[in-house]
Amino acid sequence: MPKEVVFDAEASGAKDGAAKAMQTGRYDRKAIKARIELEEWVDEQLRALYEMGDQDLSPDQELDLDLVWDEDAEDRQVFVQNVLGSVKDQAAVNTFITELLGRMKAVKAAGK
Repeated sequence: MPKEVVFDAEASGAKDGAAKAMQTGRYDRKAIKARIELEEWVDEQLRALYEMGDQDLSPDQELDLDLVWDEDAEDRQVFVQNVLGSVKDQAAVNTFITELLGRMKAVKAAGK
C-alpha cells in the first residue's frame, strides 16, 4: 500500500526545516518572478541609457545584478556608477540607480 502524502506542514508533524521545504515552492515562484521582472526592467533601462534601441547590449554594457547584490548596501550606488561610467547622461544614470536600488529592496522583500 502506498504511503500517505500530507501537504499540510502542521498535520504532517514536520519540523521547521521540513515544513519550510514543503512551502518553498510558493515563495520561490514569487521571488523568482520579482527577480525576472527586475532583470527585464534593468535590460530595458540599459538599452535606453546606452541608446541601443532593439540591439543587444555588449557584455561590457550589461549590469550583473548578482554583483550588485554582493556589494554592501551603502556601496551599491558607487558600484553601479562605476559600471555605467561610459554613459554620457549622468543625470539619467543617477535616476536609474535610485530606481534600481528601490526595486532591489522590493525584490528582497518579495523573497522573504
